[in-house]
Amino acid sequence: MLARRVALLAAVSFLPACGGGGGPAPAIVVSGVIQDLDGNAAPGITVSVAEQSTVSDANGRFSLRNVSPPYVLTAVSVRAAEAVIYEGLTRSDPTIQWQQSLSSFDRRGEILGTIDGGVPIGALTNVMIALGAPGALAFPGTFPTATTYALPVTWNGPQTIIGSVHALQVTTAVLGGLPTAFPGYAVRTDVPISDGVNTPGVHLPLTPPSVGSIGGAYSLPAGSASSASSSLSDSATGR
Repeated sequence: MLARRVALLAAVSFLPACGGGGGPAPAIVVSGVIQDLDGNAAPGITVSVAEQSTVSDANGRFSLRNVSPPYVLTAVSVRAAEAVIYEGLTRSDPTIQWQQSLSSFDRRGEILGTIDGGVPIGALTNVMIALGAPGALAFPGTFPTATTYALPVTWNGPQTIIGSVHALQVTTAVLGGLPTAFPGYAVRTDVPISDGVNTPGVHLPLTPPSVGSIGGAYSLPAGSASSASSSLSDSATGR
């Protein structure tokens, strides 16, 4: 099994990593963990196998069902500008190594609020919560009720930081599949987050998002060759 670490929008490198072997096997549940080089949990990392995806929780754990080994697992964080790809995995309990250390964050806060609008939440429709704040890392949001959320945040630096809270409603065709629609979006800007305390009352009213596309072209210098490519796209933004 090989692991490929990707600098987003840059080149691909190949790294050896441990894994299993063997022939065809029945579908399994993959329940693993993502850790940094110091053994700390890596939360908020998007993990994908085939057309399924999930996000690692506050303990760095993730789970995906109905995976056929050997499989290719991709873990990516746009915020951290890092991705890692493991090929040829067969085990059901992989430990994914995240290159960036998460042990240096010394401040923590939590954003609390409510969500309404959009379409009814169901098995194929859910809401993703994210924070935009320089140098901050937000754990996956939790939903104590269908209309309330909690978003833990960690960072270094000043006692209080300012960020933007985003909510995106996502619909998939099958459970754990790729998105097919984005029925609702909301953003709340200039939200203060302070170390050791909660920031309550951050309301997010979901409305249909604007839709656009990004395109472009590039050329390589004479004598150069492209060995890898990656792209990022936003089909639903508030900007």
